[in-house]
Amino acid sequence: MSAQLVEAIRDRALVINEGIALSSGRQSGFYFNMKALTMESEAASLIADLLYEKVAPLGADYVGGMAIGAVPLISCLLMRSQRRDVKMRGFFLRREVKKHGLQNLFEGLAEDETLRDKKIVILDDVATTGGSAQEAIDAVEMVGGEIVKILAIVDREEGAREALKGYDFDSLCVATDFPELAELLSKARAA
Repeated sequence: MSAQLVEAIRDRALVINEGIALSSGRQSGFYFNMKALTMESEAASLIADLLYEKVAPLGADYVGGMAIGAVPLISCLLMRSQRRDVKMRGFFLRREVKKHGLQNLFEGLAEDETLRDKKIVILDDVATTGGSAQEAIDAVEMVGGEIVKILAIVDREEGAREALKGYDFDSLCVATDFPELAELLSKARAA
């Protein structure tokens, strides 16, 4: 856990408010608005450094994830890797194929690129139940890619780790890193 990241999330992205709908369909008393965090230069740079430290040693061929949460993470990481003379490539997945253009599910790949037999790291901004990461995993595995790690910025500790059992799942921080969430987390777990 990076204390600097936790502080940045607390200052810019943590929203405490009853009745927030999550992408998992659950209701929550808190929300991590990670787009507000990743769209600020200092926080984006910090995230890029932290992601790079975790991803670079893996020797992955690609980093990717679901639109839209993973897109700024992929961009930050690719820019950081280039500055350190490490070549990385990225992609993101659409929830559904566009009805115009090239009608791709995977975006960011050149026409002659494939994920078949490639080592892939899946990025996610916030992991709750693991649904977004699983959607990306399924799509990558369907085209023959190998998942070497799933990495979230925040794990809400609401089932993602268990749902992604069998994969190397990690996060830069977890909900319990935020003491102000203790009561809300306790209520959620009791329900």
